Amino acid sequence: MYQLKFLYKLAALGVLCAASTLSAQAATLVLTTSFDNGSPTSPIPAGSTVGSPDTFSVTGKDVFYLGGIANDPGNPCFLAGSSSATCLQVPVYQGINPTLTSAHVFGAGDYLVQIEMAGGGVNALVLAELGAPQMITVVANTQFTTYQFTHTVPAGVLTHLTITGNNEFLINSIKVGSLTGASPVPEPSSWSMMLMAGMGLGGVGLYRRRRVVAATPEQGDR
Repeated sequence: MYQLKFLYKLAALGVLCAASTLSAQAATLVLTTSFDNGSPTSPIPAGSTVGSPDTFSVTGKDVFYLGGIANDPGNPCFLAGSSSATCLQVPVYQGINPTLTSAHVFGAGDYLVQIEMAGGGVNALVLAELGAPQMITVVANTQFTTYQFTHTVPAGVLTHLTITGNNEFLINSIKVGSLTGASPVPEPSSWSMMLMAGMGLGGVGLYRRRRVVAATPEQGDR
């Protein structure tokens, strides 16, 4: 009996561990932007929009789409570690630099922000702001890396995600997930853990039934 109770507790612990892992990682995607849709033939002036499906407006100065053919060794986006046809170059100007501002409006809540960026010719300090400023150092001549941080937008505030830098950098994609009231979606490894735990419970139950049936005398033996 003691061994049976121990197995039940062990299986239940496996389910709880899987569930706690999901809760820690869960986020509901509210914004996703890729810069793999541009034409590298001309500058994109202030007042234009960039990105897809969620868009960002350009203010301050021009930005540029780089690349043109995915996986081309001559494509600067590919050289920076992206398979995209194009990526966005945010250059540096004297006096004022370009700023990207999301069309999406964010309300109160906790958010996970992920920005995929690569370095230009010199180190860049990128300021990403969503309810509060976040400084990110993008090292010169590095490949695309996903930088992430969490921010809280306070109650009663509506705001946009803005991105700007003090030196040139490349940007490939942006994702923002809501951590407020997010429903956990199990990853394949977590499903496996839960399935194994469930099979363990089922096996223990079946083993117990067989023991009970075998120990019950038949009518003719009484």
